[in-house]
Amino acid sequence: MRVRPAGAADLTAIRGFDPFGGDRMREIAEGRCLVAEDGAAVGYVSFRADGCVGHPFVTYLAIAPSHRRRGLARLLISAVAERLGPRLFISTERGNRAMLALLSVEGWREVGEIRDVNRSGSAEVFFVKTFGARAADEATAAVV
Repeated sequence: MRVRPAGAADLTAIRGFDPFGGDRMREIAEGRCLVAEDGAAVGYVSFRADGCVGHPFVTYLAIAPSHRRRGLARLLISAVAERLGPRLFISTERGNRAMLALLSVEGWREVGEIRDVNRSGSAEVFFVKTFGARAADEATAAVV
């Protein structure tokens, strides 16, 4: 599996599994979208360098049903962290059990929620994680 910047040619594949609103074409044109490919795009992540109170933020993450539970979400998020720096924010609906489980297993820390922003009525829950050497430094400092 390979992660690379998304291109306009990936839009057809992305539309086949993308459950979100937003404008993938704009994100692609602005260089804010990566895809995981297995012959074609089977997952994508979009992001903003200053999307959550001035910090890097994963805006959308989707994996094709045929490729779920294979580590692609983790791979795509790691690729964003490599591009934008070690500290990253992400959010999901309170009812998205699969994403909540992934974030828990991967060591993301819940930092807040906003109610009444989703059509479903579910709260949007925000998380933060620090990657790489800086994460190890922060963990050591917390123990000392």
